[in-house]
Amino acid sequence: MSKDKTPYKTHLGIWMWEGEGAKFESSGYYFYLEPPNLMLGVGIHIFSKDLLKAYREAVVNPESGSALVKAIQEVSLKKGYNLGGKHYKRVPRGYDSEHDNVEFLLYNGLIAGYEEPIPEEF
Repeated sequence: MSKDKTPYKTHLGIWMWEGEGAKFESSGYYFYLEPPNLMLGVGIHIFSKDLLKAYREAVVNPESGSALVKAIQEVSLKKGYNLGGKHYKRVPRGYDSEHDNVEFLLYNGLIAGYEEPIPEEF
């Protein structure tokens, strides 16, 4: 018997996805609890090869690209929210490095999250 009674796991993480795709190929919601904080997230952590291609085409498309930027700006302006998924350092081959949405071509997933101290009610 070990004298160390420290818990093996000190956090709880729950991933809830929606859609007909595989677990990590669908967007979803993430709940993470590790005292003293809790975090809520949404999105896709890492795009599959096919999703990455579709995402990049959406980023450079005038209509969907501007809608994406608008949605990201709305999330980014809210206090406590953060955006994740930026991974690459260079613009992917075949894409214009001067494109207005070039920053979002550097992402290999797209997630938004919010972290705060655990509410008293919880």
